[in-house]
Amino acid sequence: MVMQRVEQDGNGDLLLCVQPRCDSIRLTGRTAFPFQTIAIETPGFNLVVPGRNGEDKEVWVNLKPRDAKMIEFDPDEQRRAVFASRDDETTAFVFVDALEAIYVWVGDLKAMKAQLGATELGSRVQAVGMEEFEWLRLASDREIKRDWAK
Repeated sequence: MVMQRVEQDGNGDLLLCVQPRCDSIRLTGRTAFPFQTIAIETPGFNLVVPGRNGEDKEVWVNLKPRDAKMIEFDPDEQRRAVFASRDDETTAFVFVDALEAIYVWVGDLKAMKAQLGATELGSRVQAVGMEEFEWLRLASDREIKRDWAK
């Protein structure tokens, strides 16, 4: 799910929720949800989202663990999950976090696109943090050819 924080100037952070669905139900209290940040002004893009003015936006989902944000929500006590409500003025679906910040629902990812992003994020989480010689790292990326020191 993609959502955008509502700010005074109308421009707020775009975020992609990466909480597994199975961890989004049967909630008994305030729960932190992980979100990946989304860059709007980038030369490349890996996602297209609808903009507020009806035009599509090409954006970049940052899929590195360092780009994650945790946002806490209070679940509905009866249904034990977090739900959006319809804003009467704009008719948009909005979420309100535990600190009362407001987020507008932008859209959902198709299942296979979501799985691809989860796989990429997961591979970065479990990457071996190895410090190797720079010249060997470059050689493994084929940026340095054999006999380079001659």
